[in-house]
Amino acid sequence: MVIPNAQIVWKSVGTIITKDGVEEIRPKTEDDWIDIEASATILMEAGNLLMMEGRAKDNTKWFERCRALVDAGDGVRQAAKNKDPELLFTRGGNLFDACQACHFQYRFTEKDPNTFRSH
Repeated sequence: MVIPNAQIVWKSVGTIITKDGVEEIRPKTEDDWIDIEASATILMEAGNLLMMEGRAKDNTKWFERCRALVDAGDGVRQAAKNKDPELLFTRGGNLFDACQACHFQYRFTEKDPNTFRSH
């Protein structure tokens, strides 16, 4: 639920520079913006679902990390509603930071960052 929708956000805006030139990636249609807004809403709800009783990994940072996902998703949603690609890029970065903070604390082991923790 989280990863596919986060990837929709991250792939929606950017700049690719090659020896052949510059390619600007931006949402082009109303449907593109609606898809990004929907993904952001799903990310917000994922954060809320992860805070439900019985799903928390602990009573310390877990709720902080989930709240960061909700807030980042809301920021992306607002950028999409405003059809603002620059703000969407910035808010996508905020989403990345929220995801990474949680993954580094709960998903990966210290010995191997590619290995999942089994909480």
